[in-house]
Amino acid sequence: MDKFWEEYSEDLMDGYFRLVDNKKSLKSKYIVEYPEELARKLASGSSNKLSQIWKFYDHVLRIQDNIKKGDSLEFHKSELCELLPAVNYAKQRKTVTWEFERFIKSNVQCIYDEEDLKAFMKHFQSLIAYLPRQNQK
Repeated sequence: MDKFWEEYSEDLMDGYFRLVDNKKSLKSKYIVEYPEELARKLASGSSNKLSQIWKFYDHVLRIQDNIKKGDSLEFHKSELCELLPAVNYAKQRKTVTWEFERFIKSNVQCIYDEEDLKAFMKHFQSLIAYLPRQNQK
């Protein structure tokens, strides 16, 4: 297994946060280091369509917006889980690569509460910010 994926998976299992002054703080790796490397991996030989990546981002954003309106994550858990077969289907259609599929699957399985969802959204936003716009469809 690629060293990056090994470290990334282990870190995700440990959670998005670290304790600073007895408060949860998002690990900066999820804003800079991991998104930058993920973007490189997604861009190489890219059959990842930017429109597909945005489709997944928008799906998670809708869930987060509903939670902000008062719904619980538990209420929307099935919608979050819809990402798993959707990314599998997108990979079969060759509109995303196995790396993006792994990104989605690894993160969805590590979302246990609303704070985790917010952390994932920030992580996903950072990934999109690092993706190269040229040669993307």
